[in-house]
Amino acid sequence: MSSFQVLLIFLAETSFFLNILCIATNWSENGSHKSFNISTTVYPTARRDDSIYDDYYGLKVADPYRWMEDPNAPETRRFVNELNAISGPFFAAAPARRRIRAKLNELFDYEKFSCPAKHGKFYYYSYNKGSQNQK
Repeated sequence: MSSFQVLLIFLAETSFFLNILCIATNWSENGSHKSFNISTTVYPTARRDDSIYDDYYGLKVADPYRWMEDPNAPETRRFVNELNAISGPFFAAAPARRRIRAKLNELFDYEKFSCPAKHGKFYYYSYNKGSQNQK
């Protein structure tokens, strides 16, 4: 993985973290505090399988939700879809979301050049205008 790819992953994770932080602290457009309500009665339940555990040199560690490690399993997809049905409207209703997105777009909209790398007898580098889509 190139240093440019590592940087892109870091920036994506940072923007995700900032978005979640602002939503979790309920920041609104004008800086006032606003509360949200998520009903726990509709929260999806996940099957717990207590028969699954790892054995680390005699120390047994339970892993009751290992079945969720397969993202393509029908049961995992069902759980994720149910969870997204709850969290999607919650995140969409966050008033600071539009402001955060605009600020992140402003911060990341600049020309980017990678370090030159030699392939054969030629040197190559990548270039992005800033608002250009990544490939």
